[in-house]
Amino acid sequence: MLTCANQSDAVEARHGIKGIDHPVIAVRDMEAAREVFQRLGFVVPPRGSHVEWGTGNWCIMFPEDYLELRGIVDPTRPIMGLDTVLESKGEGLMGIARSVSDLAKTAIILMKNFVPFRTIQNPNRLRVCANYACGTIVEFVES
Repeated sequence: MLTCANQSDAVEARHGIKGIDHPVIAVRDMEAAREVFQRLGFVVPPRGSHVEWGTGNWCIMFPEDYLELRGIVDPTRPIMGLDTVLESKGEGLMGIARSVSDLAKTAIILMKNFVPFRTIQNPNRLRVCANYACGTIVEFVES
């Protein structure tokens, strides 16, 4: 039987996935989400924004990773399906960014397995939509 560490090593060797970089939580009201997470005891830094999109985020940082609260700040700009997720599923987990050791290797594995993906503006990220209809997003981040 493999230990958790050995299983993790095996997954990285086979798929290049090192772990979870960060989960992404869809929120309707950015300010209300900030207030809720502060009341829960989280330290919420100043709001960030995705310069290429019309979305903003609160990145709640931890020593090894972070939790991203993502909402719409400018609906006239591309919002990467966030409106669809909020409309069809409501608030909650909308995606998981995974940490990988080699994006090029990950892209090859995705192509070999017929998983549709597209790159986004940042060359160090791949965005993979495993099911476009439900808005599920898995993002791969080289680290």
